[in-house]
Amino acid sequence: MSVINHLDRYMKEPGANEELLSLIIGSLDDWDEKMQLACGEAILGPLQNGQVSMLNQQRILSLSVEISTNFECENEKLIDAWIDVFANVVGRVELHYLEQVAIKVIQELPSLKNPLPKR
Repeated sequence: MSVINHLDRYMKEPGANEELLSLIIGSLDDWDEKMQLACGEAILGPLQNGQVSMLNQQRILSLSVEISTNFECENEKLIDAWIDVFANVVGRVELHYLEQVAIKVIQELPSLKNPLPKR
């Protein structure tokens, strides 16, 4: 948890962008909701400061879409944190990647097939 709490500081170290952040992003699915929330909150600083590489921005976009549209998750704080991440990364990735990863998922959210709270 301490790495997540100090992510902003660690991102300034050489190689952290590709190595540390890639490890965090790659293992996030295995973490509990508390750690996922902490990561979502901690990643905003490096995103806003332009410290995240394009590859990791794409990975973060994918994660933010996955977590914020997870119908099984009832933790609103977690979902809101990753919606904030999405809002901060969406304008930084290339349009074709955004179309592949997010647009279709977002278009399907208001569908009657989805539970009312998620719409």
